[in-house]
Amino acid sequence: MTTTIFPTPSYSIDLADGIESELDETVSSFWLSGNDVLLQLSSYVRTDGTQVGANERLNERLSKSELTAVRDRDLRCESCPDFACKGGLDREGIEWIYCYAVWADLAVFATISGTVASLANESALLGPLARACSRLTCRCSRRAGWQLRVDPGQS
Repeated sequence: MTTTIFPTPSYSIDLADGIESELDETVSSFWLSGNDVLLQLSSYVRTDGTQVGANERLNERLSKSELTAVRDRDLRCESCPDFACKGGLDREGIEWIYCYAVWADLAVFATISGTVASLANESALLGPLARACSRLTCRCSRRAGWQLRVDPGQS
């Protein structure tokens, strides 16, 4: 069973049972109890002007971080016209994966973090929360508005 939540009026998220969440004014966080993998989302709606692209946003974010071993990550947002994703390690050995999904009027920033072991262990990575992270699918419907679907039950 899934629950649909609306972190902002710009997008919704479908979460499977067992995924914990904390929503505040700027960041939405999702995790499974007992698992150190964390998904955090924030978004920005542009009402005028030119949108900043996903790669430019990602490169700027990475330039402010102190991550090492930065590399492209194989995460996709098939229906998003502009998507970029890279990850690296912090000083404590925590892996941080940053993704930007950008449309003309909406930018969604996703951060996935966890220990290298949790993110490298396929059985942990393919658990309900990590499945959501690895298959972040985005779509737009004029009727429904922007939707960011996180469906951990999908294979």
